Amino acid sequence: MEPALNQAIATLFDVAVPPHISEAELLGFMAGKLDSLMKNDNHGYWLLLYQLDIDEKLVKQILHNDEQPNLPIAKLVLDRQLQKIESRRKFKMPPPDADDEERW
Repeated sequence: MEPALNQAIATLFDVAVPPHISEAELLGFMAGKLDSLMKNDNHGYWLLLYQLDIDEKLVKQILHNDEQPNLPIAKLVLDRQLQKIESRRKFKMPPPDADDEERW
């Protein structure tokens, strides 16, 4: 797994993620965390998905049609985190030059 993704997931769930974890293991871990959050803090569950910009209609469809919904929802979260990482790389601004102090 990509180090930036491990860090994003670790920050998201406030846990340490081993550097050499497989995607399947990571998804299983995330699904367990999402399941616990859904059962113990439903508002927090939906807030997390909202903050991550996960499509609510898609989540509701998965919840309605899947017996174990948190694994496909974990995949949505993982994919969204990867999109964010890629977007940040693509649009990363170079640091300002030390000589360019308040250029404007």
